[in-house]
Amino acid sequence: MDDKVKQLYDLYVSQKLINPENVDIETFSNADEKQLGALYELGAKNNLFKQVDQETFNSAFLKKKTYHKSQRLHQR
Repeated sequence: MDDKVKQLYDLYVSQKLINPENVDIETFSNADEKQLGALYELGAKNNLFKQVDQETFNSAFLKKKTYHKSQRLHQR
């Protein structure tokens, strides 16, 4: 799990915007696009961030993809 997501989760919990008994870190980190929008709006309305836009917020949740040379498709 990404540290950014963990930090966001901890921030939302500490500000009592989400209840850890109802939303665990795994659920939070796997939020879909609609849920991310709602989380962003919740954070923005509660002044958790001032200079973060929706795209930047969502980027914290992107799964990092690794690319290995062995995965490259070879064309002949």
